[in-house]
Amino acid sequence: MKRILLASAALLAFIGVAKAADLPARVQAPPPMAPVVVPPSWTGFYVGAGWGYGIWDMSSTVVPAGGLQGTTNNGGRGWLGMADIGYDYQFNVAGWNLVAGVFGDYDFGNMVGTSNFQLASGAFNTVTGVEKEKSFWDAGGRIGGLITPDILSYFSGGYSSAHFNGMNLQPLVAGFPLSTSSHNYSGWFTGAGIETKIASIPGLYFNTEYRFTSYSNATLPIAGTAATPGFGIPTSLKLQPSQQTVMSGLHYKFNWW
Repeated sequence: MKRILLASAALLAFIGVAKAADLPARVQAPPPMAPVVVPPSWTGFYVGAGWGYGIWDMSSTVVPAGGLQGTTNNGGRGWLGMADIGYDYQFNVAGWNLVAGVFGDYDFGNMVGTSNFQLASGAFNTVTGVEKEKSFWDAGGRIGGLITPDILSYFSGGYSSAHFNGMNLQPLVAGFPLSTSSHNYSGWFTGAGIETKIASIPGLYFNTEYRFTSYSNATLPIAGTAATPGFGIPTSLKLQPSQQTVMSGLHYKFNWW
């Protein structure tokens, strides 16, 4: 009986060893992947130039002596050129590759519109003039994230100043010209854009950005209204512009690597 028990134990031990040999080897789980940190190739100073299209809208209120005549909306549009300069800094927060920067740009062009103003009630008291926004400049900052190592999506914001030429208005009475002076309007802009690194040319980036700008109002006297026969009322225009632009261009970053 003792021999039978020993033989049975030996047989069970042999079967256990054989089964253990058939089991696959334990594979150790790989360590968790660390966030991918993009090399800081977006850090650096840059200069650039661009082109685009813009429209402006002018809220216009006639202000005769003693009250308001009424408000109309006038507008213009046109092509623009741009030159800019700035600095970007790339950094990483919790695995997010971010870029923040400051910039300034000067935009020039000829955004033109025809404006109509009704100086008083009546069919023959409307005057017309050509209004031009000749230039504006913006200074601000931007911040965004890298969609890929070569593509940046961002938001922007800052201060803006725009120069509008004065208007020569169609006179109410022949021989008595009417006009307004030129003026610089100040305001604030917000925007959003996307910028792409051109891999084949180190340091070169292509950018497209949309901006909306709202400017403060200004009250400009209409020269000649007081001297106009049959009118004789000193009159002003209260003007408040806003504008929208879409600009594309190239940036060259100096200290790229």
